[in-house]
Amino acid sequence: MSTHITVLPASTKVGKEAIRLLLASPANPTIRGIYRDTSKAPDEYTSHPNFNAVKGDVASEEGLDFSNSDAVLYVPPPTYEIIDQSDWAKQTANNVKGALKKSGVKRLVVLSGLGSHNDHGIGFVRLNHHTDKILKDSVPEVTILQSTHFQEEFEYMFQMPLGDPPTISSWIAPRDFKIPIVSLRDVGEVCANNLLSKLESPGPQVLKIFGPRAYSSIDLRDMFEVTTDNKVELGLAQGEDLKAFFRQILPEHCIPDFMEMIESSLPGGLIAKEYEVDENTVTGKVEMLEVFRELGDKYGCSK
Repeated sequence: MSTHITVLPASTKVGKEAIRLLLASPANPTIRGIYRDTSKAPDEYTSHPNFNAVKGDVASEEGLDFSNSDAVLYVPPPTYEIIDQSDWAKQTANNVKGALKKSGVKRLVVLSGLGSHNDHGIGFVRLNHHTDKILKDSVPEVTILQSTHFQEEFEYMFQMPLGDPPTISSWIAPRDFKIPIVSLRDVGEVCANNLLSKLESPGPQVLKIFGPRAYSSIDLRDMFEVTTDNKVELGLAQGEDLKAFFRQILPEHCIPDFMEMIESSLPGGLIAKEYEVDENTVTGKVEMLEVFRELGDKYGCSK
């Protein structure tokens, strides 16, 4: 009998990638994707005989149906409403925990963030801190995957006008400081593998997910130039400049948490202290240049 896996929220970038990989897996699992709006489920998934999209919302335990599931992937969604991320994390994680208890699920994979074991100084990652704390012993087998920043976060470099002189901006500072950024594909693959694998020892298991190498702002500039065949200057977005960037994409009340998360990811920060590879680190395969080339093709600026 095939493994039955539930993914929620299935509309998240990592949830979507994990589902894609699971549906292509030779293990042939059946997948239930939980969506607030099932019309958001991609046609390539809904047309697959092993996939079922159902309506549910982590904001309410009602509709969180994990029945007959062997494993669950939970990707804690942030909120941009005027509510503290800690309170939101506790509300949603407790709803998930209640649904897990009702269903008898044995295996849970939780996507988390690097530095989530800290209860302060990590900004937006507080969402993960409280989620991890509530769910770490909710079922017999729990795997917490602490991801670093996604390579795809730098998509904005291909979306914004280069200006005169042509300039790209990065928040990684100093310009030669390196961060082990990881691709969504690698994170999705680690999620899928852990959903399909039984823990060798009692949980919770905590793993860090890194890309194949660490990258600096200088590296990003060089890869951007290779991808686009354009020479560009490198600007570092910090302080008010970074706040101005966030104001283009975030409500004002969310900016302090994002600023603290970024600052914690730079030298001296609590997240930055976690960049060393250890025995609990999974290293991905997707190089940043590959992601940049895909983004260049997407926006029609590849050489």
